[in-house]
Amino acid sequence: MCITKDVKSLKNPRSYHHFVVDSTKPGTVLCKELFDSPTVSINLLKCEDILPSVNDVPVEKVSVGLDPSRQWYLFDNIRELCKSESSKNSTCPKPVVPKSEVNVDETNEMPNHPTKRKGLLLR
Repeated sequence: MCITKDVKSLKNPRSYHHFVVDSTKPGTVLCKELFDSPTVSINLLKCEDILPSVNDVPVEKVSVGLDPSRQWYLFDNIRELCKSESSKNSTCPKPVVPKSEVNVDETNEMPNHPTKRKGLLLR
């Protein structure tokens, strides 16, 4: 069972910049256009009398992360563009898999990347 059958979509979500969700008011979202704007209360439940079951929560998807060749690409080519050491370590940390065990294609600027732009943003 999918939770989307019980919930309406929020109309014009880009007009709001502040959202508050409270567990004591299920299905209700408090929205503000700006920090000091008045709060608008929006009920997203299609049927306000029936709350979705806790068992209807979507299954959590676990990310598999970047493949080792992509990690080495970021470490070798992008890390130098980060200004601080903390941003280097959080954005492009040294991969755990040794480079000798990974097939890294030096001719391909962005290995296994689906975009056709191949590094245009970095030139």
